[in-house]
Amino acid sequence: MCLALLLPVTRGGAQLGGAPVNRLDAAVGSDFSAALLSLSATRHWSVLREGRVRVGLGVRWTAFVGGDHRLSSAERSAIRSNRIDSLFVEAPWQNAINFAAHLTVQPWERWALGANLDLAGLTFGTSQISRLRLLSGPPDQTVSSTPTARNLFLVGTRDRGTLASEFFV
Repeated sequence: MCLALLLPVTRGGAQLGGAPVNRLDAAVGSDFSAALLSLSATRHWSVLREGRVRVGLGVRWTAFVGGDHRLSSAERSAIRSNRIDSLFVEAPWQNAINFAAHLTVQPWERWALGANLDLAGLTFGTSQISRLRLLSGPPDQTVSSTPTARNLFLVGTRDRGTLASEFFV
């Protein structure tokens, strides 16, 4: 379960129409064992004449902090046969700064539907001692884990690093 709150602030033409719009957004999410804070600044342009569809580009800062977490990685065939490698991290935290793409559809003046997606950027955080469990290897190992420094959206399971996305009404 996740609870999220989005607080948008719009400047430069919140009304429908073709004028570019600058947006500042803040989002907070939690699932009782982890929390996420996100701040973004975006410039939106109208795609259609009435301004009901807008595309945007911007920058998003995301902070993640959590309790003990299990991070798993495997190909689809390994997941189906329950052969999943896991990394157990105590109290992870990291920050990411990414370039993001946005799409907003505004069917009515006071309501909008939209989504945004991080495309590329950087992540920073501290190295931590973690526990690695390889199902095809030796028993649990103690390792040093560090967030992936470079983020890149490559579609599907090929993504690299820390990427966020939001869907909103």
